[in-house]
Amino acid sequence: MYFHNEKGYSTLIEMYGIRSIIAFVALIFNLSIVYVTLIKKSLHSFCQLLIALESFFGIFLNLNYFVSFVLSLIGQPFIKFVPCFWIQILSIITGNNAQMTMVLIGFDRLFAVKLPIWYKNRNTKFYTLLVVAILIFYAGYQLFLYLNVLADTDGEILVTCSSYDISRGSWSVIMYFNGITLSSTLMITYILIWILVFLRKNLGGNTVSTSNRRIIKSLLIIIILNMIGVFINNILKQFYNFVAVDVVTKNFITFINSHLSIVAYSSNAPVLYFVSEKYRAAFNDCFPLLAYLNGSSSHSNRVGATTTTPAIAVNPHLPKNVNNRPLTVINS
Repeated sequence: MYFHNEKGYSTLIEMYGIRSIIAFVALIFNLSIVYVTLIKKSLHSFCQLLIALESFFGIFLNLNYFVSFVLSLIGQPFIKFVPCFWIQILSIITGNNAQMTMVLIGFDRLFAVKLPIWYKNRNTKFYTLLVVAILIFYAGYQLFLYLNVLADTDGEILVTCSSYDISRGSWSVIMYFNGITLSSTLMITYILIWILVFLRKNLGGNTVSTSNRRIIKSLLIIIILNMIGVFINNILKQFYNFVAVDVVTKNFITFINSHLSIVAYSSNAPVLYFVSEKYRAAFNDCFPLLAYLNGSSSHSNRVGATTTTPAIAVNPHLPKNVNNRPLTVINS
């Protein structure tokens, strides 16, 4: 095999090294969202906490991309399946829970837009426990699937120990079907939210407010990133289960797609920073360098200390939610 020699090892180091750099940037993005949410009380709404939880799960997914790079650096780019399985299993389960959290964020925003009165008066304790129960159940379900993969796979087989190396055999058909289902549900949910926001008749005339343009823009970004980085990736992996593809071609395409998955699971920070004024102010306050790079003062952007004129006073036709406030940006 080409990679079982010194030149091949160098190629693997370069490939996994570049991916690790991208994963490192993604790791910073996810850590920043978690940090800012913990520090800023203004970002403690249920949806914002879910966004931080998704990014927290994404941290573990980012870390697993360093495994192949480290193994290549020490001259052991291929290891047996069993140790690889136990190295990767935590990050795989948390990564899958990140996707489930994306879907839960979508449902939460859909309820807030479609059923605002119910959403305001909901039993928050029961609502929170339900979300926690769903995540725990899905994690247990994923663990069950992967333990069956472990039982059915030859433990002596050599792998590069990337996350996709432990999804194999007949059980992977179920795994990728789950991923496709969640990804499809996420896109459908956000499309419904987009339609509700864009086509709502009480917007006041035919114009769409600046606030709602931000909502629409953020939703489009989410849908596009999910489609490219998650949905298509799962479709291709499922395709490989039913069609014979050259192993080199399959691994190369899967490796390329892994970069897109990294982007999809770490997009919260940049999307929220550029689309949401509240998140941008919080980031600028926590990281003054960002405010400096954007030519603004972190002191003037402190969350909760702004003195700008409320948007509803400028445009009385701007739609209101049940708290009599303008609609805010929805994102996951």
